[in-house]
Amino acid sequence: VICPTLRPNESDLTCSWRYRATASDSSFSIPNAGVSTRTFSSFTGVMACRKGCKVNVVSPDVPLGIGLSAEVTGTNQITVRLTNFTGVAVTMPATTYSFEVGE
Repeated sequence: VICPTLRPNESDLTCSWRYRATASDSSFSIPNAGVSTRTFSSFTGVMACRKGCKVNVVSPDVPLGIGLSAEVTGTNQITVRLTNFTGVAVTMPATTYSFEVGE
């Protein structure tokens, strides 16, 4: 089963993405080969999640060479991990992240 809410080539046999929301972040720097984590507990849109929920994060604002992943780290709290693979320090622009959360 291919779910319409997933990115191309992703599938979820239960199609259980239940909540969608966004969070905004200010500009910040990621050092060469470094990692930055950003934690959000305030969202625009509906969000209900707890540890153990699966989360999908996308952002068109993230530059090429930056790896993007997220996990639910608490009740209605999501931590985004940005990994710098560019070989140079990167200044992230003000960024909007979109989340899909399922159980």
